[in-house]
Amino acid sequence: MSTNDNIIIISSEQGQGKTLYGLALESGTTLVPPLYEDVKIPIKDVFMFEQDDKWGLMSLDGDVLLSPQYDNIFAWNEDFVVVGKGAHSHFMCGVVDWNGREVIPTEYGAIALTGYPAFRCYDNAEYDWGRNHNMDHLNFDGNPYIWKNSKNETLSTPIQIWRRDQQIDTFDNWLILDNLILLNPNLELQRWVAEKELKFIQITPNGTLISKDKRGKYGLRDLTGKSIVLQIYDDMKLMSSGIIVLYNGKIGIIGTNGNNILPSEYLEIRGNIIDESNKDEIGSHWVWNWNKKNGVAFRYSKNHPLDTTNLEQIIVRDDFFVSEGTIACCKKGESNLNTFVTRNNNGENIFSIENGFVLEENVDKVIPITSEEYLIQRADKFRLISTGSDSNSLSMEFDEAKYYGEGLLYYKVDGVWGVKLFSPKLYCKSFFRVEKNIDILPSYHSVRPIYGMMGMFIYFEVQNSYKSYFGEEGICAQLLNTRGECILGGQHQYNGHFSIHDSIILCQIGDKFGFADFNDDVIIPFKFDEIQFRGKGKHGGFNVRIGDYWGILKHNGRESRIKYSEQVPFKDKYEIVSDALSELKGVLDTETCEEVVPCLYSHIILEEDRVIVARGGCPRENCIVDYLYAKWGCYDTSGKLIVPVKYDYIKIDGEYVLAGYEGGFMTYGQNHYYKKFGGKYALYNSVGELLIEGFSQYSLGDNIWAFYFGGKWKTWTEEYGFDEYSFEYGVGRWLLVTPELKTLLPQTNGESLQIKHGTKIYWTKEVNDKDKKVINRINFPLNLLVEHEYHIENGWVIDKGGGEAINIATGERITSYLKIDVISNNLLFVMDNKYNVGIIDKNNQIVVSPKFHALTYPVGNFFIGVLANDHGEFVISLFDLTSKDIVNEGIQLRIEESRSAMEHSFRNHFLLMYHINENDNTLHGYAFENSVNWIKTEVAREFNPMRVSRIGKFNHRRYWFSINDMEPEKSYSCDDSDYNDYLRDSWDAMTDGMYGDMPDGFDGDYDFLGR
Repeated sequence: MSTNDNIIIISSEQGQGKTLYGLALESGTTLVPPLYEDVKIPIKDVFMFEQDDKWGLMSLDGDVLLSPQYDNIFAWNEDFVVVGKGAHSHFMCGVVDWNGREVIPTEYGAIALTGYPAFRCYDNAEYDWGRNHNMDHLNFDGNPYIWKNSKNETLSTPIQIWRRDQQIDTFDNWLILDNLILLNPNLELQRWVAEKELKFIQITPNGTLISKDKRGKYGLRDLTGKSIVLQIYDDMKLMSSGIIVLYNGKIGIIGTNGNNILPSEYLEIRGNIIDESNKDEIGSHWVWNWNKKNGVAFRYSKNHPLDTTNLEQIIVRDDFFVSEGTIACCKKGESNLNTFVTRNNNGENIFSIENGFVLEENVDKVIPITSEEYLIQRADKFRLISTGSDSNSLSMEFDEAKYYGEGLLYYKVDGVWGVKLFSPKLYCKSFFRVEKNIDILPSYHSVRPIYGMMGMFIYFEVQNSYKSYFGEEGICAQLLNTRGECILGGQHQYNGHFSIHDSIILCQIGDKFGFADFNDDVIIPFKFDEIQFRGKGKHGGFNVRIGDYWGILKHNGRESRIKYSEQVPFKDKYEIVSDALSELKGVLDTETCEEVVPCLYSHIILEEDRVIVARGGCPRENCIVDYLYAKWGCYDTSGKLIVPVKYDYIKIDGEYVLAGYEGGFMTYGQNHYYKKFGGKYALYNSVGELLIEGFSQYSLGDNIWAFYFGGKWKTWTEEYGFDEYSFEYGVGRWLLVTPELKTLLPQTNGESLQIKHGTKIYWTKEVNDKDKKVINRINFPLNLLVEHEYHIENGWVIDKGGGEAINIATGERITSYLKIDVISNNLLFVMDNKYNVGIIDKNNQIVVSPKFHALTYPVGNFFIGVLANDHGEFVISLFDLTSKDIVNEGIQLRIEESRSAMEHSFRNHFLLMYHINENDNTLHGYAFENSVNWIKTEVAREFNPMRVSRIGKFNHRRYWFSINDMEPEKSYSCDDSDYNDYLRDSWDAMTDGMYGDMPDGFDGDYDFLGR
C-alpha cells in the first residue's frame, strides 16, 4: 500500500489480468475512482495518471490539467514535473509545470530538478524501472549536461560535474549555478561572465563576486561585472568577515567590498577558535567540536588544560596557512571569526578587523586561551593580554601558566604560584560564584583547582612549606577558598591531593587516607591504605582498602566488612564479592553494606532479583551454567534461601524458579557444548514454596501451564562427528493447569481438580505375573492428562497428530476421525479415513459431511469447498453454514480438471476470502486475495472486485487440504505475480530452454524430465 498523509492507492480487478487504480482516503472515502492504468500519490491537489499507456495530470476535483500524452514520468517537486516520451531505455525528457504547461520540450536524455527555475539537461542516461507505484528512475550522474532556465533558454555549453560537487548559490534572487553561471532575478544570463572568460565565481554576503580568470588569478567584481579588485591574487577564500587573499606566497585580508584590511605580507593568519560557551570539552586527539554559534569551537577545561611547559598540546587550528602557494582554509572554506593571530618574519601579533593590531610590536608567540584573552610570549616570559572591555588586568610578567577554563589563570613567578581571575563573565556562570576579583598572590609551590558541589564551587589545592614545633620542615597540602583563606590544613599536615565529595573531603595524612569536613575536623578516621571513589547514588560511595582486604565505605561513615579480595564493582545495587581468605563468593548489598548472600559458594549468577548459587563443582566454559558437578540453589535479594542448595541445575523463568534433579547436561556440537539439562524439574515460586515436581518438559504461559511427566532424552553422534540430542516423549502425559494449579480438563463431576502445593507426580512400573508384561502407572488421574503433544485453540486441546480433540469446558474427547482441527469454539474440521474433510460441531454432530477434498476456514458464514463430480473434475464452490442443505445449495465458482490445478488455486491465494464490510452480509461485502478474475463471470460480479492484497490490513485465512494427508497450510506472504515469477525462473533453470516458455497452468511437477 502506498500512502502520502492519509491518501492511498486503491485498485479494481477488471478480469483477464487487468487492474485499474485510483485514490482514496484510508478512512474509505474514494477520491478518484479506480479508472486508470496507474496513478501516483498527488502533490498538493494534483496527481499523475496513466491512461492508454500515456501519462497526464489531473486535479483531485477531476479537472484534466494535462491530457495523457507522455510515456513516462521521472521526477517532480513542488513546481515542476520531469516527463518523458519514447520506449524503455530510450526516453527523451522534458519539463512541465503542475498546470500542464510545457516548460522544456522532450529533447534530453534526462533532466535534473534543482528547486529553482533552472534545470540540468543531460544528453544520456540509463533507465531503471520503478516498482510498486514508485517513479521510474534515470541514472545520469557524471554525464555532461547543459543549463536551461524555465524560459527554455540555454545558459551554458556542456558541463561535466559530479552531483556531489554541484552547487547553487543565491543572493537577493540572483542565482549562481555551479560557480560558473550568473542569472539575474529575471533568470536572464549575465553574459559578461563568459565574455571575460571567468572560470569560477562565488557570491559573498555583501553581494560581490569572487572571480577567477583563465590565468587562474582571482579578483572581486560586482554583479554587473565591474571590477572592484583586479585579477591579481593567486587564491581567495571567503569568510564572513572578509576574504583571505594569497599574493606571491604571502596572505592578507580584504573586505567583501574590496577594501584592504591586512596587506598581503604575512606567512600565517590563524583564527581564534576558543569559545567557552561551548559545553563540549576538547577531545584527547584535538578533534573538531561543532557548536551552533560559531560553527567550530574549542575550549580548555579541567581535563584538558593549557600548560605553557607543553605548548605542543595547545589548541591549534591553522585556518589560513600558506604552504607551497595555497591557502589551507577552515572547513567548508568559511569562518565566522573577526580576530586573528598573524605571523610574519618578525613574529606574531593579534589583529582585530574592527580595531586593528592589539600589540604595538610583534612577539615570539601568541596563544589564545579564550575568545578575548591571549597569552603572549617574549623569550621565556609570558603576559596576559585581553581584547575585551570587562576583563581584569594582570600587568606582571610570569614564567609559566596553566589555564583550566572558567576565566582563572594559574601563573608562576620566581618559583611560586598564584591565581588571577581575569574574566568574571566566564567565572560567574554558576549562581553561587559571586566573586568579581580573585587574586591570590604568588606564594605557593603548586596550585590547582578543586571543584565541589557538582562544579558550582571552586577551591584551590596548594602545596605550602611548613615548620613543625620541633623544627621539622617540609611541604604540606592546604585547601584555600577563593579569598585565599585556608579552610583545610590549618590543624593537620596533609600530603597528597584533596578530593571533594559533597560535604566531605578525601585527604591523606602520612600514608593513610580518611575524610575531613570543611571545618578541618576529621569525620572518618585516617586508617585506610587506599580509597577509590565508586560513584554517586544510593549504591555509590568508596572502595576502601586496609592491607590486602577491600570493602566499601559510604559518605556517612557506614562500612561493609573489609574482607574482600578485590574492589567492589560499581554497576548495580547487588554485587558479587569474593572473600579474600576462603576465596568463596557471596553477594553484597552496596546500599546497606550488608551481605545478603554469605560468602559460602564457589559460583554465583545474578539474575535480576534472584541469586543463583553453586557449592562445589568445577568451571566449564562451554556449559550453560559455567560450572559442572555442582549443587545449586537460589536466594532472593533480601537474603532468603528460596530453593535449597541441593539441585543439579537452576533456571529462572519470570517470577518462578525451576530446579533440576536426577539428570545431567547433554553435549552439543563438535566442541561438546553442555547445552541442555536432561532430567526432572521442581517448580518453586518467588517466596520459596515448592509448587509441583517430577516433570521433564514444561511451558509456563500467561494463563495455562503445561507439564510433561515421562519421556527421556536421547543423545547421539551424527556422521560428521557432532553431538546431537532430542527428547523422546514415549511413555508420558501432559498435565495442563492454570497458574493456580487447577487442572484445565474437568473431573467427572465437571469441576477442575485443585493440585496441592508440593505435589510430586511420577511413573511406576509393574510386571504382570501372568504374561510378564510391563505396566506403566502414574499417580494422577489419566482423564485429566493429555497423551500427545498438543496445541490449544478456541477452547479445544488438539494433539499434534490431529487425532484427538478435547473440549476444555466438558472434558469430552473426540477421537473417531483421522484428523481434527479447530475452526471455532463450536466447530471442528474433521478428516475421515478416506482423507475427505468435513465439519462437525462441539457435540460431534456432523454439520458438513466429510466428502470434500479441501475446505477453507469460514469467513463470516461462508466457506469454500471442493467436491469431485462424476467426470473426475474438481468443483470449487461457495457454501453457507446457515443453509438448511449446505452441500446442495452451494454456489459454483470454478471447475478445475486436475487435482494439481485445484491445489494451485488454493496456494495462489485465489480462495483467500475477506469480509471487507462487516455491515454487508451479501456477497458484495466479500472480496478475495487476488480479486475475482478466477471466478466464473456470471458469479464474479456478485462479489466486491477489490484485490485485498493491495490493502494488506486483513489477516490471511488458512485452508485445509485432504490431499495426501497434508497438514493445514499457513498463508503465504507472496502474491500471485511473485509466485508465477518464481515458477518461470525455476522452469528456465530446470529445462535449460529445451521446452520453450513455461506453459500456462504449469503446477511445478518436473517428473516429465525423467521420461
